[in-house]
Amino acid sequence: MSRPDFDLSVYLVTDTAQCGGPEEIVETVRRAISGGVTLVQFRDHDLPDDEFVALGRRVRDVCDEIPLIIDDRVHLVAEIGADGAHVGQSDMP
Repeated sequence: MSRPDFDLSVYLVTDTAQCGGPEEIVETVRRAISGGVTLVQFRDHDLPDDEFVALGRRVRDVCDEIPLIIDDRVHLVAEIGADGAHVGQSDMP
């Protein structure tokens, strides 16, 4: 489901290490949304694409009322069902 307007007032960027590992990301996102997060950026630079997609889909399921942005991996946005991608300046050719 695409959303034309994003509310960036409380923007969560996930960090696997800070969340306690990949399995803790989903619960961290759930709690953050309950606390008022308005957008989630799913970020993990270590997982291989297949594991990233599987975990990203679980995060997507939790983000049913708010946008989900995928960090860097533009090629996986549609497969996960996310609302967009974040690509930093240093990630551009």
